[in-house]
Amino acid sequence: MTSFSFPAPGIPPVDVVESQLQALKAGDVRMCFRFCSPQRQRSIGSLQTYEAEFRRSPALQPLFACSRYAIIGGLALGDRRFKCRVRVWPAGSSSAPFAVASPVLDYAWELSLQELETA
Repeated sequence: MTSFSFPAPGIPPVDVVESQLQALKAGDVRMCFRFCSPQRQRSIGSLQTYEAEFRRSPALQPLFACSRYAIIGGLALGDRRFKCRVRVWPAGSSSAPFAVASPVLDYAWELSLQELETA
């Protein structure tokens, strides 16, 4: 898997997920938003709205600045759709022996191939 700085046609879906997760782990919501599809960006409205969504949603907060993550599976759901299973260790998690660890969380990332938009 490879992490990219900018979205581009032909990037494999698992690499899009990797890029978004790497950005979130680093606390870079702007980079994660960059990899959202144009359709998703329009539905969100703005980067500020997207960031606010992460900050107020208990389901999304563990993704932001997480300790680590792992893409544990991917499945093509057709020619244009893909689903990826992601495991996240929230910030503060520890893998030290006998440590009381934060819960490990699993997420399902769903992607679809979008048509290129022309200006």
